[in-house]
Amino acid sequence: TLALDHATRADSGYYQVYATNSIGTNSATIFVKVAPAHSELVEWGNAPWLSAPADLTTAVDIIAPDQILALKSDGTVVGWGSGSEGQAAPPEGLSMVVAVAASPRHSLALKSDGTVVAWGDDYMGQIEVPAGLSDVVAVAAGSLHSLALKADGTVVGWGYNGSGQATPPEDLANVVQIAAGNNISFALKADGTLVAWGHTDGGFLPPPSLSGVVSITVGARHFFALKTDGSFVVWGPAPPDVIAIPPGLSQVVAIAATEDYSIAIKVFGTLVAW
Repeated sequence: TLALDHATRADSGYYQVYATNSIGTNSATIFVKVAPAHSELVEWGNAPWLSAPADLTTAVDIIAPDQILALKSDGTVVGWGSGSEGQAAPPEGLSMVVAVAASPRHSLALKSDGTVVAWGDDYMGQIEVPAGLSDVVAVAAGSLHSLALKADGTVVGWGYNGSGQATPPEDLANVVQIAAGNNISFALKADGTLVAWGHTDGGFLPPPSLSGVVSITVGARHFFALKTDGSFVVWGPAPPDVIAIPPGLSQVVAIAATEDYSIAIKVFGTLVAW
């Protein structure tokens, strides 16, 4: 039995479980998803995308780059919205999913066994998951490339590599989070620093002295680093009104970003958008 007292969504992740009996001790890695028994999805924006299934009451995660994907508590995925390349239509029979990622043209699912499933546009090979890829703990989708973070802290990339965005630095290690954008990739290391590769000219690189980072969020032309104290740093070549942080915004626990706006979730569950 695995017991997590007062578990929250932040406790979701991989756990090493040990079982001991008269024969000896065995261990296995399992993924635990902490989610409410019932959830409610609230939509707003352009009407064509406001078509969530009426019976969707067990969503534990939502992503919306253009198509919309909802990961359900039973490990299945539901999609709707823009789907001209099939990116909103998960493969039939897809199950045991613990995380999803997507660009506007392709989608990725991480399964509990550490394997990756991809679907949608394959113009530059971004859904051609490398043969034998396993032990994956996180995935990220750039505009035309994909990334996978492995349990050993290394990163694998595939798809369009015109700026080197699908080729992680050779010495990259101790990675705890990955993010991908338009021809650029990011890795958050265990020491709270960021590594970027790909198209890094024109304001895409993070500030050189940035440290104490706990999460990275990628928009189209702007990027966020959430820090341990609930503050965050933003950079990129986006227009000033897109990267201008609202005065007094603090106690942020999560950020979402798209092409021309951002949303922050505060510690007590309120939203701030700009």
